Amino acid sequence: MRSTMVASLIALVALCAAKAPGAELRVPEQHASLDAALAAAEDGDTVLLAAGLHRGNFVLARSITLRGAAREGTIIAASSGNVLTVTGAATLEDLAVRGGDCGVFVDAGAKLIGRRLLIRDAREDGIGFRSGTTTRLDLRDSELTNCGDAIDLEGTQGVILRCHIHNNRDDAVDYDGDCSVLVAFCRLEHNGDDGIEIRLTRRTHAILTGNVISANGEDGLELIDSPVSDRTHNLVAVDDNDFRSNARFGVGAVDHRDEQSVDHRVKTTLYAGNNRFEGNARADFSANYAREFQRSAQRPATLKFRWMSGDREREEELPLQRPSLLAIIDLAAPVAGPRAKDLEGVAVVGRRLLVADDDGHAILNVDLDTCHVVDSTATLPFAGTETECVGPEGLCLVEREGRQYMALSDDATNNVHLLDWRDGRIGALAATLDVGKIATRAEDVEFALGRIYLPFRYQYLAAGDVATLQPLAGFPVRYKFGDPPGHVAGVGFGDGKLWLTSAGYRGRNDRRHNERSLFFSANPNTGRVLGLWHLGPFSNDPRGIAFDQGLIYIADGMSPYQDSETGETERPGIKVFVFAPQATADNIDRFLSNLPRRMPPH
Repeated sequence: MRSTMVASLIALVALCAAKAPGAELRVPEQHASLDAALAAAEDGDTVLLAAGLHRGNFVLARSITLRGAAREGTIIAASSGNVLTVTGAATLEDLAVRGGDCGVFVDAGAKLIGRRLLIRDAREDGIGFRSGTTTRLDLRDSELTNCGDAIDLEGTQGVILRCHIHNNRDDAVDYDGDCSVLVAFCRLEHNGDDGIEIRLTRRTHAILTGNVISANGEDGLELIDSPVSDRTHNLVAVDDNDFRSNARFGVGAVDHRDEQSVDHRVKTTLYAGNNRFEGNARADFSANYAREFQRSAQRPATLKFRWMSGDREREEELPLQRPSLLAIIDLAAPVAGPRAKDLEGVAVVGRRLLVADDDGHAILNVDLDTCHVVDSTATLPFAGTETECVGPEGLCLVEREGRQYMALSDDATNNVHLLDWRDGRIGALAATLDVGKIATRAEDVEFALGRIYLPFRYQYLAAGDVATLQPLAGFPVRYKFGDPPGHVAGVGFGDGKLWLTSAGYRGRNDRRHNERSLFFSANPNTGRVLGLWHLGPFSNDPRGIAFDQGLIYIADGMSPYQDSETGETERPGIKVFVFAPQATADNIDRFLSNLPRRMPPH
């Protein structure tokens, strides 16, 4: 008995003495060297590094945080090799990384989070990645200088935010492989080659917004054509950037063999809006993309419109705001799962994105942690054929009598169908609501505030009481944006407001590039417009709209079409755009935390 008690006491003492998870390891107070601390660290630990010079080549193999005392005073340095190698999921904060062949090297499958870093004097890359693999990057509020390429992305996903990248010998940011990276509110200047070089491959996604790209040795942004001979799915969005005093083009689209400008279009869908150009030596943009960047300044400061409630028509004028594009989910060519044919309604439910595919007779269930289409519900209460399809239009989640349903509007009838929603999947048809007294052939549906909202007949928004299915006083409201009026197609609810879309194409059979598409917010009690946001550079055919965690999700239903001037296909739709109504350098962090966890293309 005594020996058992002693053994139990020894085990208890050993358990209490064991390092608690999430412990802090101090260098040099507790561990004589950084090597020793890294060897002792476990997942979730934080290594606190005192100010001073720490020499060596170090490997971060676990999911740990390495935090310095101050960026300028805590220096990790080496004369060759990788100063730091990340093979797990490492967070680096308040550090300077100096010298070596590569400052920070991110190995296959690893993830780097960087905050307030100074990376300088690397012989090759400031931050480099293992080629041919998937890696993750989240870099904010950092400085990179006097390296070869400051950041050399290789099949990388993530974000570069509020960084100052300057005086590097080659590029500030170099996209290689199938990358998907958002670069926002950065200063990229005085680099020897390009501010941003994007070497297009098969599925490169790049979103560049709010950056100042200036005084670089060749192009501000260089788009290098893909060598892939068959179909590609590259997407590049260039929005609200300043291109100044670059030695060749502000934006140049060039051949992959010699990186010289060409007349033909390079293999990417390009979205360009609200950019500014000044003093670029050869030209502000290469001739093959002149139209995109000339059009990018066409957003008027305000918009006059008319809206009618009852017998009274009012004319108003509001500022036309610019939303911040933060992500594009390509459902014309998803990485995994069935492709869509014609997007209509959209809803966000937890970490799932639900999209109605009218012509595909399906609801696509997209996992926002992988951006894969994980399920396609094809058994729906609609009739139709391949040539004349009657499928789901709008959709939203609704709770009735303690149960959750997915509501689907049907623009061939006056019905809204309620399907069971359980465990993240759509089930059998539970009920059908006849909303004919409220609206006819509704294009979308939203339940909010004990009401049902239904856009119909191209410019109208109806509202009715959920319990009685009778219309509300003051509705329907008619909106007239432009002449001819835009096509009001989608409705959602969030932040106490209605959110609606208006497609600006000039007629049912004329859906060429336009700068008139928009989304807007409205008072849910009266329908009065509260705010307007310009969609022209991005979405030709905005349909469904959803508000979730401060973000706006818009389904673009436009199929590929030919440009009237060149005959080339441009800006194909079947995408879901993710916007912040107004992201700034100061508030963008809260939006990024709610974006899809794993961005396309991987």
